[in-house]
Amino acid sequence: MKSIPDMFAEIRNFFSDLSNAIGQGNIKEFSQSHKKQMLVLLGSICGFVLAMLLLSVILSFSSKPKPENLENIVPPLEEPLIMPKEPGMNGSFQYYREQKSEWTKEDVDKWFTQPDDSMIVEIEDANNTIISDILGVAP
Repeated sequence: MKSIPDMFAEIRNFFSDLSNAIGQGNIKEFSQSHKKQMLVLLGSICGFVLAMLLLSVILSFSSKPKPENLENIVPPLEEPLIMPKEPGMNGSFQYYREQKSEWTKEDVDKWFTQPDDSMIVEIEDANNTIISDILGVAP
């Protein structure tokens, strides 16, 4: 029986001779003189490809979720829908309010923010940008 280093040396020599035969275009002569090694090489390549195909098929079938008996859930429509609490949402936030013809002092304190000079300049700049975009393309 051959030792492991001798087997690796033979394999290295085989692949070296194979690469030389490919480079010189003598593949037909090389395959005729090394029939057993070529059959082993082609068999191992085919086996590797088949193993990869089998593995991919197994993984594709095992990764798909299995359909379960899912039923459509219909919420009861007798009660109004309640918005869930959102992160960062202030507790005093209101989705709607009754409109009044004029505000009371409490409404002003709750809803109105007196703009300072920086806010007015910011709004003015934003409006000027919009106006220049509109007029910039006008002839």
